[in-house]
Amino acid sequence: MTDGTALFSIIVAMYNVEPYLPAFLDSLDAQSTDLGEAEIVFVDDGSPDDSRRIVEEWAASREARTVIVAQENQGVAAAREAGTAHAGGTWITYADPDDVLEPGYLGSVSEALRSASDAGVVPTIVSTRLIYTDDTLLTRRDTHPLRKQFDGGRRIVSLRDDPQLIKLSAATSFLRREDVLRADIHWDHRIRPNFEDASFIARYLLTFDDPQVLVVPEAHYLYRRRTATNSLTTTSWQRVEKYLDVPRFGWLAMMEDAVAQRGHVPVWMQNTVLYDIYWYFHYDAQIHSPTRWIPQDVKDRFLETASRVLRLIDPEVIATYRITPFSPQLRAVLMSLGGHTLPLSPVHLWRADPGNRQALVKYYFAGDRPTEEFTVGREQVVPSYAKDRVIVYFGHDVLYERILWLEPREGLTIRLDGQRAEIRYNSPGAHELAVSNESLRNRLGITERARRLPAPPAAAEKRTQDLLGARIRKRAAQVGRIVRGESVSARRPWAAAARRAAQTPPVRDRYAGAWVFMDRDVQAQDNAEHLYRWVLQNRRDVNAWYVLRKTSSDWARLSQEGFRLVDFGSTEHFMLMHHAKFLISSHVDQYVLQPWSTKLLRKRDWQFVFLQHGVTKDDISRWLNRKPIRLILTTGQAEFDSFVDDGTPYTFTTREVALTGFPRHDALAQKAATVPAAERDLVLVMPTWREYLMTKITDKGTVRGLIDDFDDSVYASQWRELLARLSKDPALAQQGCRVGFVPHPSLEPHLDRLGVPPGVEVFRYRDNDIQSVISRARLLVTDYSSLAFEAAYIGTPVVYFQFDAEQFFEEHPHRAGYFDYADNGFGPMTHDADEAAAAIRESLTTPESTAVYADRATTFFIDRDGKNCERAFDAIRSIR
Repeated sequence: MTDGTALFSIIVAMYNVEPYLPAFLDSLDAQSTDLGEAEIVFVDDGSPDDSRRIVEEWAASREARTVIVAQENQGVAAAREAGTAHAGGTWITYADPDDVLEPGYLGSVSEALRSASDAGVVPTIVSTRLIYTDDTLLTRRDTHPLRKQFDGGRRIVSLRDDPQLIKLSAATSFLRREDVLRADIHWDHRIRPNFEDASFIARYLLTFDDPQVLVVPEAHYLYRRRTATNSLTTTSWQRVEKYLDVPRFGWLAMMEDAVAQRGHVPVWMQNTVLYDIYWYFHYDAQIHSPTRWIPQDVKDRFLETASRVLRLIDPEVIATYRITPFSPQLRAVLMSLGGHTLPLSPVHLWRADPGNRQALVKYYFAGDRPTEEFTVGREQVVPSYAKDRVIVYFGHDVLYERILWLEPREGLTIRLDGQRAEIRYNSPGAHELAVSNESLRNRLGITERARRLPAPPAAAEKRTQDLLGARIRKRAAQVGRIVRGESVSARRPWAAAARRAAQTPPVRDRYAGAWVFMDRDVQAQDNAEHLYRWVLQNRRDVNAWYVLRKTSSDWARLSQEGFRLVDFGSTEHFMLMHHAKFLISSHVDQYVLQPWSTKLLRKRDWQFVFLQHGVTKDDISRWLNRKPIRLILTTGQAEFDSFVDDGTPYTFTTREVALTGFPRHDALAQKAATVPAAERDLVLVMPTWREYLMTKITDKGTVRGLIDDFDDSVYASQWRELLARLSKDPALAQQGCRVGFVPHPSLEPHLDRLGVPPGVEVFRYRDNDIQSVISRARLLVTDYSSLAFEAAYIGTPVVYFQFDAEQFFEEHPHRAGYFDYADNGFGPMTHDADEAAAAIRESLTTPESTAVYADRATTFFIDRDGKNCERAFDAIRSIR
């Protein structure tokens, strides 16, 4: 221990941080004379690199008070314990050596403490501001979810008065050392991979009747977000301990200790736990969720512990929590899991369908649905559409959302379980079940009872200088986008001119009530093309247009056929969408729905019809529920039921889903009927794609790059091996079969990197009518693609090659749905190239082995009568 005269003890635990230490040490030097008030306690936690040597050399050449402690590797908790034992400062903080202290950091804290002392207050804890940076240390992003805590300036806040001012990071906290030692507070090594800071701070604060927080916004701690993925916070969601140890030893243990010590859990501690719980449920609800790979038994145990924790959290605290954006759904979920009774009021009228004089009504419930009564006076009102949507978290049904469409009339009353429900005309969230500080401030003008402290005069100037470089780089990037015509600002004059042109009579007349059809921006050959063709041939009264890039290989073909084509992203496209009645597409990606920024095209009166690209067999509700879909077309009863039945996860009712069959299947069946059996000689390999092999999608279209490691990926090697085996298989030659390969459209621009073996014919979408190619197939090989449904529709046998099932369902936005490949699939499932090749030979040589799969196809599809386009048109036309 040092001499005990230092104001601050900065405790630094080191393990494998050699690349980052020089920058951290430079930031200590940049504290200048303020470093004289501090001592630095470095703990070498058995680090195998040269971290200790670097620190020793730095300490030897500086006058800074430095302590270096060495120990065998025991983990960060033990290292911090050792550092605390050797510290002698009045205040202790725990900096991470891969981060950086901004110049003036210690001076700002020191000055704030003197200011608090002048005000006669000794704070319990000091809170500094966390700013994100990257490996270059050049960027500054003030985007941490707790950043709003610093909007009130330098002040002292009682956690009793503002229990949402939580502290999570020991690196941005200063604690009174004597109080830590007196209360015998220790780091808990069992809490991994994170939350150990929050638990340590919470146990410290629990020893005070009314903890006082000194908020110092101008003290910036720069938290490095590593590009590499070896940082604890970037890999933590992949670790089982996060779902078992953090809830048990982190949340539950400290809350139970609070009950034992004080008879209740302080509200600020409840909010601390709610903040951490939020991220688990937030990420589990994502399309690409990091929680998906976690084994179900671990999820079960997590949810069990979370329920025990939530029973210790007051429902009023869940209702008033505002630190992170709790949706009404999540509030209801957490209350339900905590065993709290859900309020059935108010009921919300979300939005209206004026054309049908219908209103969307929603509310949440747990357990059995309440009895409902809708009346106007004594007259009963019967909902036109209704369903119970199940809400699933961590593999469990935890709540239900009631969805109703009914006619709103004056005097409408809604009773649930016999009690009249309050009606609100907005999405849930505006009502409160308990008074919050936010509402006191915003609605009644009652501000928090914080003691304001004077801000240092130079604080604003210092921050401006510190961030000047980052601001210059940001402005330079903006100017570059403007010069290249990529920014919204650069396109505003064009958009304004296009909007004016769209309002001229000739343009209004040309596009009035338009039905806008579109498949991919770069490719047709999907449901929109086929339905447009049917409309062109049968319903000339419809003002129909087809959107496609002029550079597409399909443009000339469709132009010759008489399609009224509009270049994607063009001024004509912009004006067309101003007057469109329907946008009808086989794809629901953002670039289809919003080709331009909402700042450019604000008007969106059209309704979106989703024709689907493939049969929906998996649960993609997390993706589709967020889309502005007015109508979805389906092709099988099981698929239709998966969308609309009670207990499914989709928000759609029979109002939004129609069982019509796919428009393209009409043409597919016709083409297949014209191909003689002897000409069906292709063993056609048609794999789907993998999102994790692509670079990010943009709002400019679908063309994307491949990751650098694609050539050596399991995907590339497995398909390459199977194609090589088939191309040399004598059994296929004896059957008179050729081997064909159809790359997914996302792979077409990069096909050379796959390395298709000799003897395999390649059929590209851009060069072929893929339906004609499928019609000539004797057997189709795919993995998870809905192309298996295309083959089954025309009676072609299928073999599934699923070598990466676990990874596929982890990385793609699919979760298990109603369709099971073993029980419902249209062919045998295989998992390696040998097994796939054997299944292909058996299907070709013993056709009777495929009979069971043909029966499944008959059961799945609606009548294959060639009237899918007609049914699809009628379903769209019925929309008002």
